[in-house]
Amino acid sequence: MSRVLTKTPKTREEKHTAAVWHARFWLAGATGSSALAAVLFFNPSAIPDMADLLGSTNAAQPLAVGSTVLSVFLLVGTLISWTSPYTAPILPSYTAMRAEEESLEKKEGLKPDKVLEKAFEYAAGTAEQAMEHRMTIVNFYLLIAGGAGSGVVALVSANPGIAVAAVPLLWLIAAIGGMISLQLMALRRAWAGSVVEMNYIREFFIANNNLFKGEALAKAFLWNPKTMPDTHKRGNVFYYAMLLIAVLDAAAFFGGIFLLGFDEHATLTTPVGFISAGTLAVAFLMLHLWVYNATLIPFRAPSVAPEAAPAQQSATSTTIPRGVRMQPVTFSVPEPSAPANTITGTNERYHGQILNLRVDDVRLPNGTDTQREIVELAPAVVIIPYLEANDAFLFIEQYRDAVGQTLIELPAGKVKTGEDMAAAAKRELLEETGYAADEVRLLGRYYASPGYSNEEHHLYLATKLTQVSGIQDTEEVHAIHTIARADAVQMTKQGAFTDGKTVVGVLWGDRELPTHV
Repeated sequence: MSRVLTKTPKTREEKHTAAVWHARFWLAGATGSSALAAVLFFNPSAIPDMADLLGSTNAAQPLAVGSTVLSVFLLVGTLISWTSPYTAPILPSYTAMRAEEESLEKKEGLKPDKVLEKAFEYAAGTAEQAMEHRMTIVNFYLLIAGGAGSGVVALVSANPGIAVAAVPLLWLIAAIGGMISLQLMALRRAWAGSVVEMNYIREFFIANNNLFKGEALAKAFLWNPKTMPDTHKRGNVFYYAMLLIAVLDAAAFFGGIFLLGFDEHATLTTPVGFISAGTLAVAFLMLHLWVYNATLIPFRAPSVAPEAAPAQQSATSTTIPRGVRMQPVTFSVPEPSAPANTITGTNERYHGQILNLRVDDVRLPNGTDTQREIVELAPAVVIIPYLEANDAFLFIEQYRDAVGQTLIELPAGKVKTGEDMAAAAKRELLEETGYAADEVRLLGRYYASPGYSNEEHHLYLATKLTQVSGIQDTEEVHAIHTIARADAVQMTKQGAFTDGKTVVGVLWGDRELPTHV
């Protein structure tokens, strides 16, 4: 029986790239459409045909001028949308910083960790200043727009004959608003870049925590990155400030078209004329938002490589701050060297309670046709329960019919449809051990056996555990074992654990925790 293949969800980076290209597409399309509209409105042969629709033979002139002005703004916005995205600078390695320590001490008496602290403070100050300057320039624009707009209304009401003279003033307000928008986007990029750098410096410290004094970490990072929106997110104060400016600019642009029409004795009050002018104003409003979306700072999680502590330096006990996800290895993923296989057909052979089996007809890059048997499984969570007081991990004992053995494993389980991953980790931990976790932290994910299955494991470190009951899933879990972390690592290296997710979880969890407790 044929079935539709599920599309893999897009990552944040892919969504950001798509949003940028969508913005560029709409900017380019609007530029071409506005230029075409200007040509049509300026075309004398087209005016008689539109006279009845627009209500006047002169009504096309203000729309033609407005389309031309809009085309210029859109063209500038299109060029701005192709500016290079912000990238955070690469921090030096700790080894390189130690090589400069002597000169730093002689010149300024600064240690490498102090240098990074000051870099962190500078980035934090930059983010705060960007927020303050945003308020300043928005208030400045509101003052200009409000004063000039009120003056135009008063003058035109008193002397309708100067309506045409007020048009450049209104469009100048829109141009000033555009320049203010560019400043707002620059401040937003500076703010977002500072947030990225703060997280980058913070992760560098944490990844190399055994090389720094504990008090240095405590003093340097007294903030939680979750208190500020994601750097790639649209819905924040910068976005709403941009939206306010865009609305006022569009109103000024719309007013200029109507005043120009008033001078041409064409009030554009017919439905077609009003809709035409409104469409140009809406395109002018969207211009701001398209450029804003195209220049959003791309989301890029920094990757920091920890370095081995020098032999003569003892590791210092530190506590990993909350909200920090360590990425301890710097690497680049190689580009695939071979083209992908092409699926020409698929059939479901078995539909079970926990898995499905399908057979895909596949065409290889060399043209050979073959088949692949694929086992479909829902994603699963693997939990590393950590007892801080004992510096130990919790394991469960479970009989596995597939191998005919009782295995010592980390708690794990399938994620229910629509269930949050972290919530699933807490639920499985409680069901299989009777312990509730105050905190769970995602360490990473991996495919259990990508050769024939799409099963994906999400690995969580569970801390601040409290025993609230006994084992709830008594049909599968027979006992709980508490094993010291050092012993668990040694047992893993000696092959005592034969369950793959347990081997991965113990070694990864040990790497994420402080060296000593």
